[in-house]
Amino acid sequence: MGNKVKSANVDEFITPEKEPEQPLKDIKKGKDPQYNKDKKEDIYSEKSSISISKNLNVRDSPAGIKTQQFKHSIAGGNFNKLTEWLKKTNNENIILTKIYTATNDGDTKLHTFIDNKGPTVMVISANGRLFGGYTSLSWNTNGAFRTDREAFLFSITDNYKLPIDQGKNYWAIYAVNGNYTYFGYPSDLIIQNKFLTASNNTSDNKSGTYPSNSSQVFLAGQKLFKIDELEVFTVEKF
Repeated sequence: MGNKVKSANVDEFITPEKEPEQPLKDIKKGKDPQYNKDKKEDIYSEKSSISISKNLNVRDSPAGIKTQQFKHSIAGGNFNKLTEWLKKTNNENIILTKIYTATNDGDTKLHTFIDNKGPTVMVISANGRLFGGYTSLSWNTNGAFRTDREAFLFSITDNYKLPIDQGKNYWAIYAVNGNYTYFGYPSDLIIQNKFLTASNNTSDNKSGTYPSNSSQVFLAGQKLFKIDELEVFTVEKF
């Protein structure tokens, strides 16, 4: 089980590959070369969440620390699966930083929060299901479909990943003023304006850009759906 990392008003997740060579309880003030007096005293406590001060890069945390999933995130205990899907190689580590929560930040301000932030993963809760999409591009609202060879959709509920059809990767993502947000064409995943109240958000992968078999057509369990919650995380790989 990992530990939660909180830094300067943002939450971050990191998934290192190796376990600590020594128990966290043995890492004490004065013995850890990375210890800094500006860090909180309980930074290495097994019983408390790990708190990172502004001047500490999470990559410099003691080797092997695995951060705990957000208790307040809709992704819950599924971040290990999500980060596995995001990795290109087994040696790659992932940092996820949440930058948007619809019920807190407003469903008309999605692109105010997520545009020009680099690679992101979007996690959606609807009809009791969890699913979403990843793009390696920065979102913008230029109103044009864009090419992304690394984009994919996924279902946490049903435990599958839908890579983009490389013959259709020029339809990877699309967004336009008014918060309309697309993964694929014609309707693989469409997030409407005011999506928390709209009932015509769309999920249909039958013949789209992110191909699926017959049991994976509707990420939300049906073609049209209302969204209960939507979160977006920036994705940093190293």
